[in-house]
Amino acid sequence: NNTALTYLYCSNNQLTSLNLSNNDSLNSLQCQNNQLITLDIRNGNNTNMYTSFWSPLNFTNNPQLYCIDVDNASWARAERRSS
Repeated sequence: NNTALTYLYCSNNQLTSLNLSNNDSLNSLQCQNNQLITLDIRNGNNTNMYTSFWSPLNFTNNPQLYCIDVDNASWARAERRSS
C-alpha cells in the first residue's frame, strides 16, 4: 500500500506472489531467487521501470513464474527483444 515506493528489493526469500499494481511510482524491482508463481506489475509505470538508471527489473530464478502481468504485453515483448 506504499504508493510512494520507488525501489523494492525482495530477493532471496520464499515469496510466492507479489502484487505491485498500486505502486505507480515504482522504478526498480529486484525479486530474484524466490518461489514466485504470480507477479503483477500493472502499475501504469512499466516503461519507466524498464529504463530506470539502476538495474530496473530482475525476477530471475523463480522457476514457477511463467507469466508476469504488465501494463502492455505487446510493448514488453518488443522491448525485451530489442535489449
